[in-house]
Amino acid sequence: MKSWYRLWQYEFSLLFRGTLLLAIGAVVTPLLFLHAEMGKDYAEIRRYEHLFAESGALASLLVYFVALLALFLKSIYSGYWGGKSMYAMLTLPVRRESLYLGKLAAFAVSMLVFWAASVLGIWLGFGLLDDRVLHATNGIGIPANGMFLAVIRSDYLRLIIPYGWQGLLSTISIGTAVTTGIYYGVLCERSKRYWGLFLVAGSLFLVIRVLIYRIGLPHPYLTDFNLNASSVALLIFVLWFAGHSIRLMRRGAIV
Repeated sequence: MKSWYRLWQYEFSLLFRGTLLLAIGAVVTPLLFLHAEMGKDYAEIRRYEHLFAESGALASLLVYFVALLALFLKSIYSGYWGGKSMYAMLTLPVRRESLYLGKLAAFAVSMLVFWAASVLGIWLGFGLLDDRVLHATNGIGIPANGMFLAVIRSDYLRLIIPYGWQGLLSTISIGTAVTTGIYYGVLCERSKRYWGLFLVAGSLFLVIRVLIYRIGLPHPYLTDFNLNASSVALLIFVLWFAGHSIRLMRRGAIV
């Protein structure tokens, strides 16, 4: 257990600086966009979820999330560049699956840090709007459950802050599928198991369909979409990605 913890520490140290910068950006940037949007006329009578999306704050979170995925991708490939630390890691007296799980756990923590920063940014942004309404309405302000109502009304906010067990399961399955899928895709490319990339593409296609359904975008093929079935399907992808990745690591086929 101590050796695995040291592996996790090493892997997380590779991601720490980038994760910290992206987390700070996820808190500060939406506030800047919201502050600029609130300078416009009648901002205080607009719903918070509309203000958040139209100000560009939501788009900034999406950009930071893509940057986080790119950071993870870079951390994987960096093991094959320069000193080629992947070759050295495979010679360590630890189980091969520990190497896989250490890097995966490090990225999972980075994802959780980014998610917490995003939620904090959304909450602080609501505080900005509440303060603006207080000044505009002579102290009346927004109802105490205003943030809760914004989450209930907004499809994309419920994606970030799930409401109900179905939404929570869906968000977790999306996050784990993206995390394990990226890692699995790199391992398949490194081991020349290119057929595995078709499975990654299949999971990505399903993630996109789930996002289209949950965000509420019009799509003629999603009228009878089953959210629970899609979550189970994504978790099956996750189990395959993790299981086959560990198998590739044990065989040393990734070098």
